[in-house]
Amino acid sequence: MRGLEGFIGGTIGFILGIMSGIPFMGLIGAVIGSSVGRNLSGASGRSSSTFNRFQGTGAHQRQQSSFAGSQNTSRLFFSTIFSMLGKLSVADGHISDEEKQTIYHFMRQDLRLDSVSQQAAMEIFNVAARSGEPFESYARQFYQAFSGNPQFIELLLDILLRVAVSDGSLHPEEERMILEAVRIFGYSQTSYERLKSKYKQTSSASYSILGCSSSDPDNVVKKAYRTKASEFHPDRVAAKGLPEEFTQFANDRFREIQEAWESIKKERNL
Repeated sequence: MRGLEGFIGGTIGFILGIMSGIPFMGLIGAVIGSSVGRNLSGASGRSSSTFNRFQGTGAHQRQQSSFAGSQNTSRLFFSTIFSMLGKLSVADGHISDEEKQTIYHFMRQDLRLDSVSQQAAMEIFNVAARSGEPFESYARQFYQAFSGNPQFIELLLDILLRVAVSDGSLHPEEERMILEAVRIFGYSQTSYERLKSKYKQTSSASYSILGCSSSDPDNVVKKAYRTKASEFHPDRVAAKGLPEEFTQFANDRFREIQEAWESIKKERNL
């Protein structure tokens, strides 16, 4: 298992290096990731000793500390989300072509990963799919890192549902896993049902995006829109200082919220 975790950690580090755009950071990231990967399940609150050797003092040290925090956040995001997708995709006994296509679309369109980063992310996916590590442990790691960012908890549940239903149905074991994540995240059952209804071919999809119902009065729908738009507003997300892949992901959701609101306004003549 230790060798497997080291491989996962190295792969994660390489992704981070590729995404940083800094020469040689792919190799440095692989070293960092390999170090933290040996203790992947408990690494969320610790820095790599390998990375510490690159740190200086004063302003440079503070800059490196901030960079390390960003790296750690990205590492946890990629390791947990693609591991959870790997476990989810084999829940019904096989990985369908539709599920693979949906995951690649997620990487290209939502995360804007290049081909090398996509390949590295899929290595994490494949290792997790074959491993004995339970889905729930990855969900707990994700929640430990992002419990203060409900936007990304919702985004994760959204992509889990998107992949699960991509083959035309939501398998009972797939939904059991997703509901376990809902429980771990403290996400309400009502909110989950609304999120799930987004993937049903009904006119209520726009309302589900806003977290309300088509039977709600105008004032309730308007309030739901304002609340959701505030959560995912680009300025608010940017103020959190999260890595670029997170802000892009949230910005896409913000556009989706705006489109849903425009559709509802037209439907209700608001």
